Amino acid sequence: MADLVFTLCDLNDTKVQVANLISYELCQDTDAPCDSLSLRFLCKCALPEILSVEAKADGKRVFFGYVDTQREEKNKNGFVCFIYARSSACLLTDSEAKPNTYYSPSTGGLWKANCEKFGFEYALGDIYCDYPYQVSKGTSVFGALQKFVYSVTGESIRVTPSNVVEIMKTKNKRNNLKNILSIKRIINRANALAEIRYKLNSEQDYIYRRESEFIKGRRIASSIMKNLSSVEDWQRDRLLSSMMADANSEYYTYEISMLGYSQIELMDEVEIQDEHFGEVFGIVFSIVHSLDENGEKTFVKIKKQFDLEERIYVDE
Repeated sequence: MADLVFTLCDLNDTKVQVANLISYELCQDTDAPCDSLSLRFLCKCALPEILSVEAKADGKRVFFGYVDTQREEKNKNGFVCFIYARSSACLLTDSEAKPNTYYSPSTGGLWKANCEKFGFEYALGDIYCDYPYQVSKGTSVFGALQKFVYSVTGESIRVTPSNVVEIMKTKNKRNNLKNILSIKRIINRANALAEIRYKLNSEQDYIYRRESEFIKGRRIASSIMKNLSSVEDWQRDRLLSSMMADANSEYYTYEISMLGYSQIELMDEVEIQDEHFGEVFGIVFSIVHSLDENGEKTFVKIKKQFDLEERIYVDE
């Protein structure tokens, strides 16, 4: 069991540890820029206005974020307090990037123009391209940086609990998950995508096709149509690949429930043997740590990786 400690910080930078914890829920997801933390606890008096929350597990910071909602209710035992916070990435998701066209763009240039003032540590390396990159009106600071990185590399970015902005990638292999309560397997055929039909300008028909031989081999025939006339040439292939990957990312998944707080991380590679499902293998894409009247648990979702066997062709 990890020793989990929650520390609140108010507007005067006064810090206090949460003592009488009732419940918590810490959620992380590869598709969500911000982690979230919900806390319920008892205290003897009403709290000052809380600015931020930090959580540590065995001394390691696993969450740092800013409070969105604070509620207190008086009862016979004192005050029942509720805190909901999002991780520090909210500074980037809640702030609009300056609309601009960058010529010979790079992550360093985008960082200086939009992100540097927030005080995060930069760990993206030198990512650049020779094509113009446009940041449209209404794009968040996070979105401007994420879209560029993905368009060039096919990878996503993440803000760590230590306030470092880095590429999201696998760092750990997990071959021995402890205290497993249950394993569930899900094959989701409903959202799987076999084919994208698209056109490159408004005058032509949808003559271009991108299809997954793997998904078609599962006897799935779903398709969508896209007009890509407004997408820059250099971004089209990555966009199509992203559409296909996102649609099929949860085709084959596992849900694993474990007793206690498990120090597992997003993008960890899990490979374990189960007596019922055999080899359970995949990448962690969702984690929920929780404590309630039923005890402390960790709930993990992993997705099995497949070669989609994509091919592109043009209708004759």
